[in-house]
Amino acid sequence: MAISPALAAIYNANPSGAYYAEVICISHSSLLEPVVITNTSVEFFALVDGVSRNVIPTPFTIKLPDKDTSGSQSMNIVISNREQNMIHAIEKMAEQPYEAAVCTYNVYIKGQSVFGVHVPQYTPSPRYDITSFSVDEGTIVAVATKTNLHNRRWPKVLYTPTLFPGLDK
Repeated sequence: MAISPALAAIYNANPSGAYYAEVICISHSSLLEPVVITNTSVEFFALVDGVSRNVIPTPFTIKLPDKDTSGSQSMNIVISNREQNMIHAIEKMAEQPYEAAVCTYNVYIKGQSVFGVHVPQYTPSPRYDITSFSVDEGTIVAVATKTNLHNRRWPKVLYTPTLFPGLDK
């Protein structure tokens, strides 16, 4: 994952007036449109996975994995549930529980846009499989991990009676 020189300058020097927005995109085949949210208070358009998307302001934080001996690389994405805008998407994804939702993360810089569409500052965008959601009145917690390192569909083998004749019994 390469960081753009403009984002590196903001991270290093924090110039006056420069600001960036973190954006996550949660996609799943059961959703007509992916859910694209930013943790800033400003709605804007951004290039997400090659498509211009409307980014909705919804507070969230990302808790990186703790250092442990088990090798777990799961991180928690804690999303505000004040407007209940994610519940419908989670219910749709639950209809197909054997397919992981995908979370794409990127950063966008104020003023770094082409025809009003902000361009991503990481190439390629980091992608994570969401392994679970938990919901309460105030928050949604998504657990995201890099389990699918080879970008293979799950299950990797389609179990059919042709390949496995014992399944016909």
